Amino acid sequence: MVSPNDMLLTISWCHTIYFLLYVDDIVITGSDDRLLQSFIDALSRGFDIKDLGNLHYFLGLQVASQIKGVHISQPNIRMIFS
Repeated sequence: MVSPNDMLLTISWCHTIYFLLYVDDIVITGSDDRLLQSFIDALSRGFDIKDLGNLHYFLGLQVASQIKGVHISQPNIRMIFS
């Protein structure tokens, strides 16, 4: 028996959702806005979540949206060689 609070896994061969989780930080993105919103709605039924808007930084990585996707960089890295 499945309770209404259980999240169901939906497999789609045409679209992708990326779900990144680190401790209490979550990044969710995907290829289809409707599928992505239904995933977020299902997630919010079981957890308190807040949409913080477009991603700019995550775990020290800088994220910049571009026309063809995203550019991820780590600009604050300093390498010291002796």
